[in-house]
Amino acid sequence: MARNNSRSKNKGGNRRSGNKRNAARQPLIHGPSVLLGLALGAIGVLAVLYGPALLQTERASEQQVASEGQPVDVTFEFPDILRDASVGDGDKTGDNADGSLDPSVAEALKYYELQAGAFRDKKDADRLRARLLLLDLPVRSNSAMLDNGEWHRVILGPFEKRIDAQRALTGLREQNIAPLWIERPGSPPP
Repeated sequence: MARNNSRSKNKGGNRRSGNKRNAARQPLIHGPSVLLGLALGAIGVLAVLYGPALLQTERASEQQVASEGQPVDVTFEFPDILRDASVGDGDKTGDNADGSLDPSVAEALKYYELQAGAFRDKKDADRLRARLLLLDLPVRSNSAMLDNGEWHRVILGPFEKRIDAQRALTGLREQNIAPLWIERPGSPPP
């Protein structure tokens, strides 16, 4: 019995070699085309965003060039304002006629201090003062005699600006020290 070996015989080599779809695959994305498209898109977006501003700048410069030959009319209002103003007899502290301080001047005539601690023992106060001096904070200590004995206070400041006092407050909190906020009227002592 003869078998039909037509299937098993390889005519012309590989069966798949004749398949043109699998022969050489081309990439789906063509790199230069994608880059060109991105570049053109970016130029279009920039033209939409910055084009009107560039056109207005050019128009303004054209108008400026056209008006350079003409004299510019400038008016100063300051002399008129000063002519109608008067200088009061009050002192430089900003007192009103009734003797009260102007609110803007009162805010300017405040200073701030932080009390970092109060101790009965002077050595404890000096120890905290030295610790705070190493942090480059403006610190001093003073003593006060009260009914229940002598107290030694460690005080930071004076700070003319509230923000400076708040920065020092933050530095103390980072050292686990809970200070007392003190707001005093007037100008800080020298």
